[in-house]
Formats: sequence, C-alpha cells, structure tokens
Amino acid sequence: LVKEELELLEEQKQGPSTAGFNKLIAGCGGWKMAKQLFLQMRELGRRPTEQTITALLSVPRLTEQRTSFCFDFMVRDKIPRSSATYIAIMRAHQSRIGRVLRAYESMREFGISPDLESCNALLAAHGGDSHVIENVLKDMEEHNICPDVRTIQALEDGYGGSAER
Repeated sequence: LVKEELELLEEQKQGPSTAGFNKLIAGCGGWKMAKQLFLQMRELGRRPTEQTITALLSVPRLTEQRTSFCFDFMVRDKIPRSSATYIAIMRAHQSRIGRVLRAYESMREFGISPDLESCNALLAAHGGDSHVIENVLKDMEEHNICPDVRTIQALEDGYGGSAER
C-alpha cells in the first residue's frame, strides 16, 4: 500500500508533504523502504520533524546502527524531539549503557524532563551500575515519578546482576 501511494503521488508530479512522508514512513514494514522514503523526502526539500524521526524509530527490526543514524541526524539538524524519541533510542541501545546514558543526558540537556518510561529504559540498561541506579532513583524522586512493575523488575535485575559479579 505504501508503494502504491508513493507511485500515485509521483505520477501527479508532486511529492508528499512532510506529514505525508511521515505517514508513509510509519507504515513501512522494513528499514530499507523507510530509509529510502526519508532520503527522498530530504531530496524534495521537505524538512524532517520529530514525527519523522519517531516514525523511523518505530520501523520493525530497528538495530543500533539504524537508531544511531536517526539520532545523529536528529542532533546534527537540530530536529525537535520528545521523550518518546529518546525512549525509542534508549530501548534500541539497551545493551550499550554508554549510548543509553548519552541519550538520557541529551534528553535532559534538550530540556525534556525524565518520565516513567525514560527512567525505566535507563534502569533496564544499567548493567548493574549502582551509580546509574542511584541517579535514576533521584531523578524519579525529584520529578515525582512513581515506579511501576517494570521499574521494580529492572531494580531487582540490577541488584541481582551486581551481586553476582
């Protein structure tokens, strides 16, 4: 369906609007087509938005390399971002605490306050680092964020993981 819609717009000699590209990207079943649409969007002079990056990050089978592509582009072109954008980045990099911390810190530097989802994403990636855990818990307290089941699970996993080391 995405290819058919894109072909129709090309036949009409007009490219989709940014919002149209965002919908097409979000509807892609794979990275190759989503990236192709993204690059075509830029070639046509459409400026990607937060929704564009979030659509790219929502494409199935997102890898760290693909997430890095999105994050680097977002930072380089100063695209507005939201907590949802950063959470997607943190989840994709869950096995690399340095990347997750970079995303979390960038989120805060950009003026986006931590929320339950971003705290949980960082806690899930902490790798038993008690310093990270303590800082996330401080952030949660400062921002009146109540833990949920995933928070407790991440803490149990973390303290269990650090005790085994």
